[in-house]
Amino acid sequence: MSVELIHKVLSKMKGGKAASPSGIITEMLKAAGEEFVELIRELAEVVFNSSLIPAEWEESIVLSLFKGKGHGLQTW
Repeated sequence: MSVELIHKVLSKMKGGKAASPSGIITEMLKAAGEEFVELIRELAEVVFNSSLIPAEWEESIVLSLFKGKGHGLQTW
């Protein structure tokens, strides 16, 4: 994984979203700077080369929230 690819991915991430289970938000990732980008590159390299995925990366929470728009629950 290249530094350029990491920058590209970070630039496409939308802010204002809820934090992950780790508490990290997009704005933190974008503000972390070049040292962070290099650490992410090294981490990705280790994960890809070893084929070992940290157990925490397997955790995700998906919620479906009705915002009152379009088709959904109707109140009577």
